Amino acid sequence: MSRLLRIGALSRAAGISVSALRFYESQGLLVPAQRSAGNYRLYDEAAVDQARFIRQAQQLGFALQDIGDLLRLLDRDGGRDSGSGRGRDRGGDSGRDSRPNSRGDVRSLAARQVAAMEAQIRSLSRMRDVLAAAVADCDGQGPARGCPVIASIWQLPEQGEGVRDV
Repeated sequence: MSRLLRIGALSRAAGISVSALRFYESQGLLVPAQRSAGNYRLYDEAAVDQARFIRQAQQLGFALQDIGDLLRLLDRDGGRDSGSGRGRDRGGDSGRDSRPNSRGDVRSLAARQVAAMEAQIRSLSRMRDVLAAAVADCDGQGPARGCPVIASIWQLPEQGEGVRDV
C-alpha cells in the first residue's frame, strides 16, 4: 500500500502550490485518493507525478480541458493508477495492442496545440515587427504626443484581429 500524502506534503513533493493543487482538483484534473477522518484530502504518491504532468502540460500551452482529455485517454488505456485517479504510465512502448487508438487522439490534441503555438508565434512576430518599426522611427526626443510608438499602439487592432500595417 502506498503512503498517503496531505495536500501540503503533495505540494512540497511536486513543487506546486497548494492553491494550484486545489484548483486542479476543482477542475477535475486531480482527485484525492480519499479523505481522512478529519476531512483532509489524502493523495497517493502517484498524485505527485500527476500534478507535475498537469503543470508541464500547462507550460506547453495546453488548455485545462485538453489536459483533462489527455488524462481521460490515459485512463481509457489503463495508464493511470485507479487509487488516485491518476498514474504514471508514460512508457515508450511502441508495440500494438487491442486497445483503442488513444495515441492517435493524443497526437491530434498535440498537433492542434502546435498549430495554436504557430499562430501565436506569427501574431507575436507581426506585433514585434510593428513595434520595432515604431521604435526605429522614434528619435526619443520631444513630447509623447506624436511619438511613433504611441501612434503604433493607437493603431493596434482589438484583440482577435490581425495587426494593422502602420
